[in-house]
Amino acid sequence: STSECATGYENGGANICMPLGECAPGFVAEDQGDGTQACAGLALTVADGESITIAEETAYANVVVQGGGELIINDTLIVNGNMTIEAMGTVTHDEGVGGVMLSVSGQLEIELTGAIDLTGKGLAPGESMDPMTGLVIDVSHDYNHCGGSNGGLGGCHDSNLQPSVYGSARAPSWLGGGGISPAAGAGGGAMMVEAGTLLLNGQIM
Repeated sequence: STSECATGYENGGANICMPLGECAPGFVAEDQGDGTQACAGLALTVADGESITIAEETAYANVVVQGGGELIINDTLIVNGNMTIEAMGTVTHDEGVGGVMLSVSGQLEIELTGAIDLTGKGLAPGESMDPMTGLVIDVSHDYNHCGGSNGGLGGCHDSNLQPSVYGSARAPSWLGGGGISPAAGAGGGAMMVEAGTLLLNGQIM
């Protein structure tokens, strides 16, 4: 509440103390009609059949991804409130986009058959990452069957062709490498997810 904020600060929305006259990310000032203003939350609803892309750091007070809706996060999405991914709703990022983050201060609920699905959203076939520089490198080799090596060596019939290991198996944060053959599949994506509470009945994959 406002009384819990230090002098010179007030509730800027979601009980976040902000300097007087400022609103927390995801909230905007609205005229109350009596000469005062209050911070009102911004809501995002992704409807069935709709696809919305977050291309730059963006904040909302509440987010709902309805069944059949797709939310593509290619930067940072801050939710100073709750977020729900309903049944058959999907959150993902575009192929090859790194540095993606989802931060939910309240509850992140993923309903049954809802998902954060990053399958095939990593590096393209024939691409890996240099473990020293973090740059994408070409490791393609025709007619060979080797998997990517993010967090551990990928399976391979020829150890001389295995891409070098990069990233962490315990705390993965880099995009997954694709198979080294141009005809192989792409690697998996990567998204940092923070939530005050996670209610997971669906999938994070």
